[in-house]
Amino acid sequence: MTSLNLSPNQHAPLSVILTSSGMDVATPGSRFELGVTVHNVGDRSAIVYIFIEERSPLLRQWCHSMQERLALAPDQSGEITLQIEIPATALPEILEYDLVVDGSDSYRDFPPRRYDHYQLQVLPTARTVGGAEDPTFYLDPVSSSQQPLMIQPGVSLPLQVWVDNRAERVDRFRLRGAGLPDDWHITITYPRDTQDFGLMVEAESLGLNPGERGQILVTLMPPINALAGVYIPTLRLISDNQPEMNLLDLVYLQVSPTYQLQPVLQVLRNQVRTQPALFEIQLENLGNTPRDLLLSVENLEDPDSCTYTLDPSQVTPVAPQTTRRVLLTGIPQKWWQRPFYGGGRFFNFRVQVEDAESHPLTVNTLPGNLLWLPRPWWQLLVLLLTALGVLGVVIWLIWWLFFKPPVLPQLLTFEAEDSRYAEANGEFARVSWEIDNVHRIQEVTLVGLSAEEEILSAPLTYTLDSGALPPALLPFCTQQGRRLTCNNVRTNARQPGTYIFELTVVPQGRRPRQPITARSSTVVIEAQPLILPEITDFAPSRLKINGLSVNDFLASAVCGYSAAVVGAP
Repeated sequence: MTSLNLSPNQHAPLSVILTSSGMDVATPGSRFELGVTVHNVGDRSAIVYIFIEERSPLLRQWCHSMQERLALAPDQSGEITLQIEIPATALPEILEYDLVVDGSDSYRDFPPRRYDHYQLQVLPTARTVGGAEDPTFYLDPVSSSQQPLMIQPGVSLPLQVWVDNRAERVDRFRLRGAGLPDDWHITITYPRDTQDFGLMVEAESLGLNPGERGQILVTLMPPINALAGVYIPTLRLISDNQPEMNLLDLVYLQVSPTYQLQPVLQVLRNQVRTQPALFEIQLENLGNTPRDLLLSVENLEDPDSCTYTLDPSQVTPVAPQTTRRVLLTGIPQKWWQRPFYGGGRFFNFRVQVEDAESHPLTVNTLPGNLLWLPRPWWQLLVLLLTALGVLGVVIWLIWWLFFKPPVLPQLLTFEAEDSRYAEANGEFARVSWEIDNVHRIQEVTLVGLSAEEEILSAPLTYTLDSGALPPALLPFCTQQGRRLTCNNVRTNARQPGTYIFELTVVPQGRRPRQPITARSSTVVIEAQPLILPEITDFAPSRLKINGLSVNDFLASAVCGYSAAVVGAP
């Protein structure tokens, strides 16, 4: 029986082929050779140890070497032969041993491969033909290696041994059996002897007169747990007259297999709170043959609702008259489907049991279920608080996206640079302002008004919706972050008069917004003063004009004069 457990998606890196079937025979004076071929199918070089663990002390005496070693490169094969010399004087018996192939030094994740309870049966020496007066015997019924006698565990099998005394002397014969396990029962019954006065007593041997034939009854009974297979016991007939003579014969027996395997699903923990559910599959082999079983778990709910894991997960060998235990764990998936209250949620499943060699099973389906307990109360509280938090965030986002008032620009300062200007100097009135959140401005308009709200200077409009300052403001304005500062911005006011400048800021937005306005203090542009002509000198150029005196001339208003006028052109 081979024992090797691998986890899912693992493959043994060492492939092993044996020349033994597990139950071999040899005769005294012969050599038994056990061949082992190992193929390294792994991805690294390996040192493989092959050795025999004897269950019989004779094997160590007869085997030349109990251990061999192979060094194998990847994808390389090697072969060794373990030789067992059977002495010529060896008595018939069954020798048991275990064979181990160990490559764990190179492949630490893979345990040694074991071949347990292998048997080597030593047969009796071939029977030689004796003389004409030598005793003989034969068995009824007759058996052979091709036609062994069938025997059931716990059921006796009678054999008749017929003995012929061909000598000329009275002889007594005893029968001995060998080559069977110790737990077998061998009963040898001789015919009763008749003593004096006609008393019948139990005999311990068979007495025969010359030329007489007698019968010995042999009963063989295997134990109830006898392993299935071929058994070859030896019957030896011993003569009192010729004790050195070996009269041997073989009995070929075939113990019929019985297939009684009882799988049971034992619940260790079927309620899932914080730990997975845990079950134990007990595989009790009440038969007499080793069983290789395949276990699988079928989810009867949503295929992705629960994960089931078997340990070991592959072929599970179960020796006769033993119980193998396999752990099964179940973990519910989809954590969001765990109930918050109530009795919890059940998950139904069933374990399928199959025999690798299609031997019959008493039960091949094991139903089971696990209970996913409700969440603890504090998780419900956390969920409610989380839901309230999410609802608050959604409301805030809706307000932010659709109802939040947009950021409006703020006109921090607006003032005139000077309160008085002179027309005579050709000066324009100039203003300065400071605005925050300039990125939210659509346009800025600057206009000069009179005290009666009449427009005195043409409006100046500057568009800022592109994010850049218009060229007209570049000489006067600086922008630091979201704040715009403008100084000495020239207006269109240069005519004499009294001005009140108004700055209008139009915010951006899909919906119209109320413009922001600010007015400066009064600014006066003084008119240039009017210079009138002034007479600085007035006198006639001549005292007499055409004989007339000056007074006469002025009176007549027709006279020539010359005068100098101050301020005249």
